[in-house]
Amino acid sequence: MSTFEFLHKLKASGVRVWLENDRLRCTGPEQVLMGEVREQLSARKLEIIGFLRSAASSYGMSNSSIVPIQPLGRRRPLFAVPGHNGDVFCYVDLARHLGPNQPFFALQAPGIEPGQDPLTSMEEIASLFARDMAAVQPQGPYLLAGYCLGGTIAFELAQQLTAKGHKVGLLVMLGSACPTALAPRYRAQAAVMNAAGRFVRHGSALGQRRPSEWSQYLRDRAAERRADRERERHDPLRLRLTETTVEAFKAYQPNPGIFPVHMMMPNEQPEALLEDRPLDWRLFAKDFTVALGSAEGDMNTMLLEPHVSLFAQLLRKKLLEADPLQTELSADGSYGGR
Repeated sequence: MSTFEFLHKLKASGVRVWLENDRLRCTGPEQVLMGEVREQLSARKLEIIGFLRSAASSYGMSNSSIVPIQPLGRRRPLFAVPGHNGDVFCYVDLARHLGPNQPFFALQAPGIEPGQDPLTSMEEIASLFARDMAAVQPQGPYLLAGYCLGGTIAFELAQQLTAKGHKVGLLVMLGSACPTALAPRYRAQAAVMNAAGRFVRHGSALGQRRPSEWSQYLRDRAAERRADRERERHDPLRLRLTETTVEAFKAYQPNPGIFPVHMMMPNEQPEALLEDRPLDWRLFAKDFTVALGSAEGDMNTMLLEPHVSLFAQLLRKKLLEADPLQTELSADGSYGGR
């Protein structure tokens, strides 16, 4: 298991690892940070410190937002914005399925580490990303992606790159909500749909169980909610970043762009995300296309196995369409335009 994959596994368990004055620090649920996990942390301490130092100093920028998930390969790199909680680890499986020849860089907004304040607008976040991306790829065409609310940040990033005279060859949105969903008439509709959805989901689950099992089912769901709150308690910085990003999304008003937008829906039922209105992005894109995932997928699982392999296949096809020729590295190791 690589260092990145090990850290991804820790993150999925609610454990956060970071460097503080060259000392390795971590926090997380007590029941996780014991036994084998603690032993692995101790055994891989120097390896993890080296990895975090390398990531922090990527391309000579100690405060860069660039996270090199898969920096190798000769193709034009893909820059991807994670969801509203800033979890760049969500892209590990997708990058692996895209293969060793496709460089994959995630973009991490400030606010995760101690001493950092989160940026409060989509425009500020996109401006920071555009600055840091120039160290990796000074010129377009750029290939961008965004998951969940990260798609909105990626859209604003594409706008700013275009305004600077760069070409954006492709923007891929992974189930990204559109700000039009915030209109009062849609919010009221979403509230009704959410309530009905919970009733149907839990009613169906209870209907498949004997009455004697209902209490256990409800206790299990309550335990899941408590576990979610426990993870938030151990990572208040991520919770703050989440809340700040959501508020930035609420305040954002997109303008039409001239770059192609490709929406990847998590399953075969576009109406399943009606409350987020992702297909409304067609109102702001001159060239808008849609791809559908598998019948069983949803927003929480589309970047996880086994569903991620399908989205990697679909994404690889779009990347080849946007950048059909191999893009060679320049002499200084950066990517240039054609």
